[in-house]
Amino acid sequence: MNRATAILLLFALILPAVACSTVQTGKTMAIDNPLQESRTKQSLSQARQDVEKSRRALDKCMEASGGDETRCQSQKAQYDKDVEAYVSFQGS
Repeated sequence: MNRATAILLLFALILPAVACSTVQTGKTMAIDNPLQESRTKQSLSQARQDVEKSRRALDKCMEASGGDETRCQSQKAQYDKDVEAYVSFQGS
């Protein structure tokens, strides 16, 4: 009887641990991964819009200054920063 009790206790301790691990893995696959993917897509979309916006600002500045890049340094810096952010989201 002592051996049967020991086996039962062993199963009682191991089974819940395995079940909890399986439930957590299922939750990660079913809920967490799609949410993370959705957030990444939203971030990528926002980054692309930022690139387009800063490019338009740079183009307007270049047109207004007759192509003089020295007058559009802040717009160029913002455009470069936005492109870098967009590329980093694409790599994710």
